[in-house]
Amino acid sequence: MKNLSISTGKRETLTDITDDILQYITDERIRTGFLIVSTPDNECSIIGLSNQTEGIEKDFISKINFLYPIHEGWDFHGYQTNNIRSSLVGTTKQYLIEDGTLILGAYERIYLVDFNGPSDGRMVLLQAFGNPMEDGEKAVEPESITQYNNAIIRAAEQAKIEEQRAIEEMRREYREQHPETAQTSDAKDKDTDQ
Repeated sequence: MKNLSISTGKRETLTDITDDILQYITDERIRTGFLIVSTPDNECSIIGLSNQTEGIEKDFISKINFLYPIHEGWDFHGYQTNNIRSSLVGTTKQYLIEDGTLILGAYERIYLVDFNGPSDGRMVLLQAFGNPMEDGEKAVEPESITQYNNAIIRAAEQAKIEEQRAIEEMRREYREQHPETAQTSDAKDKDTDQ
């Protein structure tokens, strides 16, 4: 078992621990098995989250605060709220290891969520189980996972193109319906281009 000590910088924060976990998998040389990632800290959680879009960490914390607020108006729910958040989000995740590779989604990263930072030493425990790799054997991502993740990446790229097209179409329609604001908007665009 490996013990990671993670420093967190803000009151509510997500810390990407994926690289530390990947290094552990490399060091352990497990061919086929599974990995447990856990934290004993009762104000923290372990999550897998797609980091495909910027600001996902901020969005995650915002949604948690909406669902499980510490303050509701003048009501203070107390510090137990962080323990409840940790319990509901989860303190342990399990991942598959195949051909020496940790199986993650195309954009997936593993995060420690600290609901009550900052802290200089949040504990994350890693334990891998399974069949060891042979001497000289190298980790290779399974072809089925590579194909699946590539399909996810292509779909995300297409969705982004479609989103940009829809935004441009909405802007065009707005300019057609509101020509007076379109001229002002065009002038502002020219000023920012210079």
